[in-house]
Amino acid sequence: MAYTVAMKKQMEKRLEEVFNECIEEMNAIEIPFGRIVEITVNYRAKSRWGQCQMKRDCYGRCYRININADLLHVDAPEKGLKETIIHEILHTCPDCWCHTGEWKRLANLVNDCYGYNVKRCNSSEEKGMDEFYKQYEELARKQPTWKYTIKCKSCGKIVGRKQKACKITRYPQCYRCASCYGMLEVIAS
Repeated sequence: MAYTVAMKKQMEKRLEEVFNECIEEMNAIEIPFGRIVEITVNYRAKSRWGQCQMKRDCYGRCYRININADLLHVDAPEKGLKETIIHEILHTCPDCWCHTGEWKRLANLVNDCYGYNVKRCNSSEEKGMDEFYKQYEELARKQPTWKYTIKCKSCGKIVGRKQKACKITRYPQCYRCASCYGMLEVIAS
């Protein structure tokens, strides 16, 4: 999904606000989490909701968290976002790098206190994102996300490319269709 500069700023602001709420919730039930030095929006993630990275600096361990941009969209439900942020914060707790033992115990504690569904893996349905994806899937079908369309002259198969600079868009005569080995042509969108 393409995001404008204004949308990105709005997402970053929302992430900061919800992250602070999650920190307050963790402090309220006295869960000792690690030193988080950065929390960012991941605009490229397709197969994960969030990620926690551990680094070492002169003060010891520090953590960087990134959250999938889809969860921060205005129309996305806040509960799924909070569950993801808390999931990643729990990885900063002592002995909680894996999804077993202490991490699982703390996740169950958070779930019992706040009614969340923090666990190792969540589907888009569990995150409440199914309706969001259905709504934006219709928009994506109407507008191609690529700039150049490569079409097979024989079978009509279509492939999209975002940039003119790639080899297949510059030299289509050197490539063949993967399905029928037909000649390709480039159509600017």
